[in-house]
Amino acid sequence: MDDVQNFVEIGSTKDAKSIQVNTKALVDRFFDFDADRIKATLKEFNLPSSGIKQDMRFIVEKALIHRNLTEEDLFERILEWEPWSHRHVYFIKLAKADRDKISQPTYIQEQLLLKKITEYVGREQAFFLPLQLKLDHIKIESNTISITILAPHYTYERAPAEDQFDENSDRVARISYRKRSRKAFHFELNLKTGRGYISIPAVQKGGRYNKERDSIEKMVRGFLGLSEFEISKIRPALEKLVKSDDVVSNSLAVSFAGDLQMSLKSTKKKKALFADKSTKALEKFSQTGFYSEGAFYYPLEGKKSEFRFKLYDDERLGIFSDLDEKEFRDVIRLVLSNA
Repeated sequence: MDDVQNFVEIGSTKDAKSIQVNTKALVDRFFDFDADRIKATLKEFNLPSSGIKQDMRFIVEKALIHRNLTEEDLFERILEWEPWSHRHVYFIKLAKADRDKISQPTYIQEQLLLKKITEYVGREQAFFLPLQLKLDHIKIESNTISITILAPHYTYERAPAEDQFDENSDRVARISYRKRSRKAFHFELNLKTGRGYISIPAVQKGGRYNKERDSIEKMVRGFLGLSEFEISKIRPALEKLVKSDDVVSNSLAVSFAGDLQMSLKSTKKKKALFADKSTKALEKFSQTGFYSEGAFYYPLEGKKSEFRFKLYDDERLGIFSDLDEKEFRDVIRLVLSNA
């Protein structure tokens, strides 16, 4: 209970554990995302969209001054993009005892009341920068509960114009500035099946993902009164998905024992790697290893971007595509339906 309250008390934007954000910080966060999305937003508001990010930032700042674009417009885009693109996903399932708990109609509400976090259900979101891990909001729909958690994220920007040179030696002091931003973690659980996922932003080195997953798991289990999650093995699901009719697998890396890897790529986006008899032998050989990286194309939805993935340790799925919420959920559904 005390651990849960530590996470919740820093949820208020009025206390010293979070920072009310000025326009500059909001613009900084907006420009953390990829240039194509930023350009699309500028076009939507009939603003010039050419040039590099620095050029577009000047356009955005000017538009904010003249109210051709508002802070609310930027925040709306951040909320659309933040929990879905470029993620690492762990698929989880609950033990039978916990599945029995959450199947009770009143269990979730009772837990939220007990932990004094009902105010976070359906709350209106505000943009601020947390100073440590904190609960942002909870959403309950039909048979699903989803929880969004925020944490600080720091990057360093070089300022070469401010580098300092010592004329009496060969030493150079290279100046950088630390930029404070935020990152969003997402947990979702199906209350009927007891299956779900933890989604982590792909912004740090490999060893950090397991630690961050552990932190999010501990936080969520505290909120919902659950025991440890079982992390699902997802390689079999991906291998089934590659062969399914839902997607066209047009790029694949196959790993073998002895640190060997074979990469395969179709010359045409819409053509599957193993689409004809001439590649069947290659497909059979690839099955002696395991699929570790690749890309899917959606034949029934041609406008949808490719889904690029990488598998880590059979339990962490790296998603390296600019997905929106619907596309992200489609990927999760496809993986779970083949599990």
